[in-house]
Amino acid sequence: MKTAQITTICLALCISVYAWMGAESKRSPLKPSVYTKNVNGSIKPAEIGSTKKSMDTKKTSSPVFKKVLDNGITVLVKPVSTIPKVSVQMFYNVGSIDEGEGEKGIAHLIEHMIFKGTKDLLSESDINDTAHRLSAEINAFTSYDYTGYLFNIPVENWPQVLPIIADTMENVAFKEEHLNSEMKAVVQELKMYRDNYDRSLLHELMYIIFADGHPYADPVIGYKHNLWNMHSADLVKFYKKHYVPNNSVLVVVGDVKPNEVFQAAQDYLGHIQSQPYEKKPHQAWLQDIASRSVTLYRDLQKPVVMLTAVLPGTKAKQEGVLETLAWALGKGRASRLYSLLVDELGLVTDVDSDVLQLFEQSVFIISFHPKKQEKIDLIIKTIHEELNLIGEKGFTIDEINRALNQARVSLYSQQEDLEHQAYMIGKLYLATQDENYLYTYLNELTPESASVQIKKIVKDYLRSSFMFEGKVLPLSEADKDAWKKIQSASDQEDARILGARQRTEPVEPARYALTVHPGQPKKFAFPKAESVDMDNGMKLLYFDNKNTPTIDIVIDFKARPYYDSSELPGLYEFVTHMMLEGTKKYSAQELARVLEERGISLSVYPGGIAMKLLSKDLEFALDILNQVVACAQFPADRMGKVRDEMSANIKAFWDNPRRIAMQIAREQVYKDHPYAKNMIGTQQSIKKITRNDLVNFYKKYITPQGASIAIVGDTQGYDIAAVVKKHLSSWQGPQVESIKFPTINFSPDKASIDYPMNRDQISLTWAGLSVSRLNPDYDKLVLFDQVFGGGALGSMSSRLFQLRERTGLFYGISGYTTSQAAEDPGMIVISTMVSADRMDEAEKAIISTISTVTDTIDEEDIDQARQAIASSMLNNFESNGAIARAFLFLNRYNLPASYFDNRAAQLAKIDMQDIIKTAAKYLNKNNLALVRVGRIEK
Repeated sequence: MKTAQITTICLALCISVYAWMGAESKRSPLKPSVYTKNVNGSIKPAEIGSTKKSMDTKKTSSPVFKKVLDNGITVLVKPVSTIPKVSVQMFYNVGSIDEGEGEKGIAHLIEHMIFKGTKDLLSESDINDTAHRLSAEINAFTSYDYTGYLFNIPVENWPQVLPIIADTMENVAFKEEHLNSEMKAVVQELKMYRDNYDRSLLHELMYIIFADGHPYADPVIGYKHNLWNMHSADLVKFYKKHYVPNNSVLVVVGDVKPNEVFQAAQDYLGHIQSQPYEKKPHQAWLQDIASRSVTLYRDLQKPVVMLTAVLPGTKAKQEGVLETLAWALGKGRASRLYSLLVDELGLVTDVDSDVLQLFEQSVFIISFHPKKQEKIDLIIKTIHEELNLIGEKGFTIDEINRALNQARVSLYSQQEDLEHQAYMIGKLYLATQDENYLYTYLNELTPESASVQIKKIVKDYLRSSFMFEGKVLPLSEADKDAWKKIQSASDQEDARILGARQRTEPVEPARYALTVHPGQPKKFAFPKAESVDMDNGMKLLYFDNKNTPTIDIVIDFKARPYYDSSELPGLYEFVTHMMLEGTKKYSAQELARVLEERGISLSVYPGGIAMKLLSKDLEFALDILNQVVACAQFPADRMGKVRDEMSANIKAFWDNPRRIAMQIAREQVYKDHPYAKNMIGTQQSIKKITRNDLVNFYKKYITPQGASIAIVGDTQGYDIAAVVKKHLSSWQGPQVESIKFPTINFSPDKASIDYPMNRDQISLTWAGLSVSRLNPDYDKLVLFDQVFGGGALGSMSSRLFQLRERTGLFYGISGYTTSQAAEDPGMIVISTMVSADRMDEAEKAIISTISTVTDTIDEEDIDQARQAIASSMLNNFESNGAIARAFLFLNRYNLPASYFDNRAAQLAKIDMQDIIKTAAKYLNKNNLALVRVGRIEK
């Protein structure tokens, strides 16, 4: 429920070439705390409240299998048979830390150029096109310490990525023409990160932390003055030195057998000759008793403050202790700093702590958003006082036990995501040379041993004289014009330098991809839910899945987000916040404590609730759930706290150009329709909301009538229907009246809508009216989306992404004709970010693509689209939470249980000409509104 999660900030220090594809659901393997998830075989949480008998929570995961090929390539394999998919990731033990003077950004630039083809085998389009033909998701990432390339792919096709990996290890072309266009995309990426002020602040902090010349001081993406001077020969030299077999690790996680992987790796990669290789000795970081600070001034409403300290790196193998420290100190509503700064003193709207885990040194980060800017110094002083107290007395055993349970339970999620698991295996192996470290680093920790170690770490490292401060504060009115001049000068310099690096060649067509043919899909038995209609009007859906000893619970209310009040927008959001601020049985603090001591996560949001828990705690969790849905008390003394949180969220929303553009687009398309509502409300509306408003809404809409609950996980030993009835039958409520949607008659009021905002880039969003989820044209448009904008797998063979490849106009672009389609029509949405100096050029190019795309589609495009969608369906069944949501989706639209079984066959029946006609009918440039958010200079 917090709004300032450091996990999103840490993303800045691990740069992905294709991570931003525009789709909000697109995953990235770069968020350290998301990836810092372990599968621990010796969890012993308290058995409080459990009536489940003889349940073993001690589930050990199968180990990682390892083989080193004769040429030095290390191959790591983790069999996971949940779905017939595989994540293949090739790591190179080289990152920005290995760059020399004048080379800053070269490791990341090479990551981009790897996708641009090889000398003989692969054309510029072949990697993207091959991935598309094989229904694979591809991505790449560069960090300070390593570089990686990944393919998430159906199991029948996975060996076909090995020839690509092999060729890119030896023969990348690095053509100057390709570099010229890609350099422009990298500059757009740099501007994108510059507009993310949390990331910018963290970069500045890294610079002052490692100011003694340590390479961690320099951003992974590098500096423009270095990038501008790089040419093909520079990249080749760095690549030839580091991209060698004996500096690489291949990780394969999924529905595979280790010996088969080892043999395939030998067949495809074993011929590559090892090279003499000596990694550059990394400069030691010299501790100093020095506290420095940095302040950035930007055009924003919501200030952010970070305190950082340097801790031992991942090579020191203290992962478990540092993660436990993060949970105890600032992660979660029962953590020490949240309890002190949010609940007790009311000085901040949120606080978080996390560890940026780098190999040589890690950086501990405490982040907060102050309620009042003038209180920042007091907040910092209070944090240091609390850290001093912890350094002297430590955390209580209860606090450490709670943090350990949270860390251990959250790490079970690792087993539910192939990509995340492969990423962490590879990263931790490079740092520790222990292929199973991911599965063991919490095993030896007890509350007592963790308490001693954490107390010492806080005393030794988290001292005010060792820590660094960073702030992003609002620009003064006097400085706003100066900031615009700085940005304009930067744009002009970019245009001057990059104007001399023109690409004249067209994008090379695919060659190798034409020889690739997907295998026969492996049969998969899509899970089917058991269904029970409960006496209180709720439908129960459940499924036993023993992949991990956890359970996910997801509730869908009939009152969806658009039931929010028109007179008091944000009322629904306010209600969901207050549902966690105290129940008949628990105060807000007690509720947070009892949840977190068992590692239970609970999220309440407009339209639903989600929980994740250990299997043994199901009955306790259902009792908590009943307290939240039936017995919330809405204490008046907690309303001010929530009001402040929501005010901060509103400020954050209006600091985000992409979110602003989407909201304006919704309002243009839907006008007075409920889908136009902005659920966060306004500063004015949340001030007006009373306790009576909250209670009345809660009683009217948080009701089991018309609601559905899905329970998926290790339910062995439970009679699910009986247990749910036992704990939730007392939850009663009225029928929810269905909303009668007004007719949507959309036509753009204006050719474009401009929202001025001071940012390096401009958010461009085209929007129009589409179809509902059950409209007969929906599936035709879904197939079209795969060709047009990348669709379900974010394909980089899409027409919009090909535009990016040709021009370098933007870093990423997305396009959907079925966005947000539900009971009523969804939207057509095409979205990108572009610098002000290239806005006109980008608009013309995108409109041209929109106008001509239907003329370029052929049968092969549609066949590949069908395969991609069929493959993407498996993702709905990779985790307990995903399965639960898949069941709720079927229930919401009254679709048969066999829907996923038959979907591929249904898509195969759709004629290409029908797809083209349907797309042309809806995707018309004259029926699209254009929203621009940013530094509009027209």
